[in-house]
Amino acid sequence: MIIKNKKTFLLYTLLFSSMFCFTFDIQRFISKPSFEVSQEHDEYYSKLRQKYELDKLTADCKSDLETVLAVMSWVNNLWDHNGYNVPEKNDADYILDQVINHKKEFRCVEYAVVSVACLSALGIPSRDLGLKREDVETAESGAGHVVGEAYLPSLKKWIMFDPQVGVVPARHNVPLNAAELRVALESNPHDVQLLCNDFAQAEIDYGQGFCEEYRKKALAFIAPYLYYLDAPKVLKLPNRNDSDRVMFVPEGAKEPKVFQRIHPMGNMTYTRSLDSFYMPPCI
Repeated sequence: MIIKNKKTFLLYTLLFSSMFCFTFDIQRFISKPSFEVSQEHDEYYSKLRQKYELDKLTADCKSDLETVLAVMSWVNNLWDHNGYNVPEKNDADYILDQVINHKKEFRCVEYAVVSVACLSALGIPSRDLGLKREDVETAESGAGHVVGEAYLPSLKKWIMFDPQVGVVPARHNVPLNAAELRVALESNPHDVQLLCNDFAQAEIDYGQGFCEEYRKKALAFIAPYLYYLDAPKVLKLPNRNDSDRVMFVPEGAKEPKVFQRIHPMGNMTYTRSLDSFYMPPCI
């Protein structure tokens, strides 16, 4: 098409320019989440590291995986789970003070908050991970569980850890993320191992004796929650009440908008791409 009229030419120029800009914005909107590591809390992390002697705690760790196991085990042993006690502040230092000095007990959320903050203080990119059942919108209670995931440079992948239960799931001695755990449990649950700090340097296979009973109970507890996964877009001090989050939604599933009938999930962006959900963090 040849445009001879100058006004018509300008009109088409503006039209195609706006179309290009719109396309660019759309691509940016649907692009993979960056999972940026926030630097705004470096001073907080430094104080947390010193106050709770995290370097001493992990002094004997020879890998990033062993560091995750050590921190997870330490947090797991600090208090017994109490699913009804919500802290006044969603802050790792406050929670630790309440636990250590006032003998308080808290939920799975607080196990994750503390573990994620401590690992972040040690330089391991970590995030709290919300696990939600398929009936998350209609169940009155028990529709979710909160764990953590850490990005291990040595493996170049995210791995899941559950500080409430005190385990890292693995298969063939390779730690799994939450999505990989779901696939493993669906395909061959007998292959799923559970790693804990006491056996950090050994192959962990709870396939014999009383350990098999614990393995089955732990996996039976976690399995129903692996349907929907959500994590913060920016890796900063966990605050699940106001942070923007990304939720992985399985193919064919609806995008849930409320949690347990009455709690809106208005801060959620949805993706059906596991590649997007498990992108390496931008450090």
